[in-house]
Amino acid sequence: MSKPTPDEGVQHLLRQIEVRPTDYDRFRGEVDQQEGRLFGGLVLAQSVMAAGHTTDRGSIHSLHAYFLRAGKPVEPIDYMVERIREGRNFLTRRVTAIQGGHTIFESSISFTMPEDGISHQVTMPEAPSPEGQKSWWETLGMPLSGERQRRRRFNNPIDIRAGSATAYPKGPDGLPRRMV
Repeated sequence: MSKPTPDEGVQHLLRQIEVRPTDYDRFRGEVDQQEGRLFGGLVLAQSVMAAGHTTDRGSIHSLHAYFLRAGKPVEPIDYMVERIREGRNFLTRRVTAIQGGHTIFESSISFTMPEDGISHQVTMPEAPSPEGQKSWWETLGMPLSGERQRRRRFNNPIDIRAGSATAYPKGPDGLPRRMV
């Protein structure tokens, strides 16, 4: 099994989280998983995509998610989007995820229009280029190979690289720092 390129990994992720419309404000997401428990992050991501398909402006600024019941692998998920608010600066959506006739997830997602405001962002530190860096697992002393590697890449298109050679290097203040 060859390792996917970064572009292939991103394309795989986008295919997994995409939902297709089935009716007005109703969508269906496919589950690309054959066994185990359904990954809640997939349901959350697909609900965000469904809500996003009902807006033409704004960015998410608030999200509340409620995992109500375990989902099943393989079976598709239907998403019902309710348009709670259509304001000038704020849009609010309620998304209900239904699988096999049971509500498994609900979320409230609020979108807002961009505004200028106070910024408290810390300047990003210098970081090495990810090419040539060890995988995150290798710096933890857990190199992946064979069956373990296949299992970790299952539904995981994100390649995590370490920004330093050791697992927990110390910063100038003596506290551990982790750059990935």
